[in-house]
Amino acid sequence: MFPYLWIYTNGTIQNGIELKSSSGTSFTASGEGFSVATNSHGDVYIVGYGSLGSSRPYLWIYTNGTIQNGIELKSSSGTSFTTNGEGWSVAANSHGDVYIVGFGSSGVQHPYLWIYTNGFIENGIELKSSSGTSFTASSQALDVAIISNGDVYIVGYGNSGVQTPYLWIYTNGFIQNGMELKSSSGTSFTSSSQALSVSVYNTLLPIDNLLSSVNRFSNTSFIKGIKQNTKNSSNTLSTKYIYDLAPIFSPFLNRSSS
Repeated sequence: MFPYLWIYTNGTIQNGIELKSSSGTSFTASGEGFSVATNSHGDVYIVGYGSLGSSRPYLWIYTNGTIQNGIELKSSSGTSFTTNGEGWSVAANSHGDVYIVGFGSSGVQHPYLWIYTNGFIENGIELKSSSGTSFTASSQALDVAIISNGDVYIVGYGNSGVQTPYLWIYTNGFIQNGMELKSSSGTSFTSSSQALSVSVYNTLLPIDNLLSSVNRFSNTSFIKGIKQNTKNSSNTLSTKYIYDLAPIFSPFLNRSSS
């Protein structure tokens, strides 16, 4: 079983593209692609796992019509996971930053965040409990979302006796301790529970010299627009609206209505 990328464009499905190891060879055991994201430049990011003996998490990048060799996602010390690992979900922003979540195991399965920026993959960031300690049993990050100010939100579960849902926030270059998600009465769950998906709502964004109104919603389409007031040489005020209806992180299009 090999991981693949398929592209549907202009009404036609293209032949599959096999996703390979960091050396460009096919995986010898198995592999899967689990999640995909794009940025405003048209780059495509795929995460999953590939196995050359043990399953390891991978990122693949499709850019300018070409698939790159896989990038193995490693531990916080920069070493390969010795048991197994998977990249589970991916999100990208318009600046080219890519955030991947999943798990890695060198004995105990821990949840991880990986960041790909400026053409390089950083060592993994282990996601920890509300007290800042590592989980003692199998745990995993399942989904990731980015808000307009650059903060990254991750959900999944941690396990130090009971599998418990968690939220983690990465902000200003640091990962915060996990926040345990509790019941309606404020108590911890006593049996296995998970947080499966996360979505963010972005509020107004300032843009220099423009009165702007931007509304973005994760996992759906959105309307974004700019209202621009200008005066001509006769001091006559005119208003121009620039707008676009598009998926998240796509650039402004040159459609306008005066």
